[in-house]
Amino acid sequence: MSRRPSITILSVFLVLLGIPMVYLFLSWDPGNPIRFRVVAVTPATPAPGLPEYPFLVEFTVTNTTLVPLTLRSARLEPRFRTLRPGYLVEPPCSVKIPAGGTVHLKVPATEILRGTLEDPAPLMVRYDCTSKVRDLATDAHGWSKSRFPIIRFVLIAQMCAPEWLTQLQP
Repeated sequence: MSRRPSITILSVFLVLLGIPMVYLFLSWDPGNPIRFRVVAVTPATPAPGLPEYPFLVEFTVTNTTLVPLTLRSARLEPRFRTLRPGYLVEPPCSVKIPAGGTVHLKVPATEILRGTLEDPAPLMVRYDCTSKVRDLATDAHGWSKSRFPIIRFVLIAQMCAPEWLTQLQP
C-alpha cells in the first residue's frame, strides 16, 4: 500500500475514534449542572404516621447541560447553621433529568422549613448527580470488580459522583 492511502485511512480512523472520546470527555463531569427553584408551598393532606410534615413544597429541577443526568441526592442546607438540613431527594431513590429539561419534585416539609423557604436567599442546595456516561462506567466497573477480583488493584479514575453546591432560586 502506498503512503497516501495509508495516511488517509489512519486519519479517518483517528477522527472516528476521536468523536466518541470528545463526547466522553464533555459529558463525563459537567460542572454544577442543576438549578433548583421553589414553585409553591401548599398544605398537605395529613398522612397517617407523618404528622410532622403538614406542607408540600414543589421544586423545579432544571438541567442546564446538553447531556441527560441522574440526580442521586439533594438536600437543603442553610448558610447559617440555624436549620437542620432537609432532603429533597433521598439517597435510595434517584431522579432522571433529560438534557436541557425540567423535572418537578414535591417534598413534604415542616413548619420551620416552610417559614425558611419564604426567604430562600440563605438556603443552599447540596446535590450529587451523574451523567449517563459516568453511570454506565460505574456499572461496568462494579460488574468487572465482582467478576474479576484482580481488577481491584488496577488504578481506575474515581467513579463516585462529585457533590455540587448551588443557591436555591426564588
